[in-house]
Amino acid sequence: MAEGTALLEQLASRVVEARAASDERRAGMAGAVNALMARLPAQVEPEAGAALLQRLLEEGSLEGLVDEAGQPSSIAATRTLLELGYPHALAMTPERLEALRRWRPRRQRVPWVAIAGTLFLSFIAQVAFMTLGDSSRLLFQMSLAALTGEVEPPELTWLQQLEQVMYFHREEVFVGQLLANFAAFLLAVTVGWTHRGHWLARRTFFGIAAASLVVGGLQVVPSGWLAMTTWTAGAGALVSGLLMRKR
Repeated sequence: MAEGTALLEQLASRVVEARAASDERRAGMAGAVNALMARLPAQVEPEAGAALLQRLLEEGSLEGLVDEAGQPSSIAATRTLLELGYPHALAMTPERLEALRRWRPRRQRVPWVAIAGTLFLSFIAQVAFMTLGDSSRLLFQMSLAALTGEVEPPELTWLQQLEQVMYFHREEVFVGQLLANFAAFLLAVTVGWTHRGHWLARRTFFGIAAASLVVGGLQVVPSGWLAMTTWTAGAGALVSGLLMRKR
């Protein structure tokens, strides 16, 4: 009982805070309000929950509150009242029931053509940079062998060991980035129109970009061309994530 009372007080407080929030924060605050309302049927007495929701609707306290998924708080309140069951569902006006029936989740825009073009261009640049890196590496090794008579020193320092690891695994990094960007693209195209899928696809692209920045920094040791190869793929992922910003 005490837990239910606390939840009702928290909901009423969050509604006041959401209405007073700035435009940038209001959607997030509305999401918190909607999440609290969804908990009412399981955690509060139906009479108490219905009374608060009816008051908020009648006073217009939920008007203008829309979460990041595009769901108005008034729609969330109407749905919760229906879940509270008889007799509270009977108190709903026909207008609110019709609004609930007509409401559909907002589809997020996915600029898949621009993303595909960005990733394709970054792939072409990757191939070019890797080819240049291999050519410069081969020329360096031939020059070193001609001057010293040996390709590698008998004992490698930790920096030289890192150089070898980064260089000899360059193809794995290349293929891994290619597959990661392709998987993120498929994620964006298939589920990016939903609120959760849109958020996940953007974070995936940004994660690829962050990982590419780190790996590319390590690849600077063996070859700046290899680092550019990795950073180019990361740049493609970063731009793709930015292209998916909400409209």
